[in-house]
Amino acid sequence: MATEGTRSTRHVCRPCRSAYGKEHYAANRQRYIDQAQVVKQRLRLERTTYLIEFFEKHSCADRGESDPVVLEFDHLGDKRFSIGSKLCTATWNDILAEIESASSCARTATDGARPNVWGQYARL
Repeated sequence: MATEGTRSTRHVCRPCRSAYGKEHYAANRQRYIDQAQVVKQRLRLERTTYLIEFFEKHSCADRGESDPVVLEFDHLGDKRFSIGSKLCTATWNDILAEIESASSCARTATDGARPNVWGQYARL
C-alpha cells in the first residue's frame, strides 16, 4: 500500500489486476454470459420496436405499402452493413446513420426474394 500525503492509495500492478480479472471471470463465467444475453434481448426488443414504429410512419417509397412486417430498407447509396443482422452489435448511432442512407421498401413474395424475417416480430 502506498501513502500519498495523508491519503492512502491501493495500487495493484497491471499483471496482478489482469490475473484477478481472468480468475474472476472464470469463477463467474455463467453470470457474465447470462447478463450479456439479457442485455442483447433488451436491445433487440427496443431496437426492433423502434424499427416497427419507423416503418409504420415511413411507407414504401415505390408502392405505398405501410405494413411494417413486409417493409425493409432499400439502401440508396453505399451499404455499410445490414441493419437487421447488426441490430444488437452495432452502435445505435451507426444504425441510425445507416437508416438515414436508406428508404423503406416493400418486399413481397413476387419479388423472388428471401423470406421476410420481420414476421416473427409482428406479434410484439
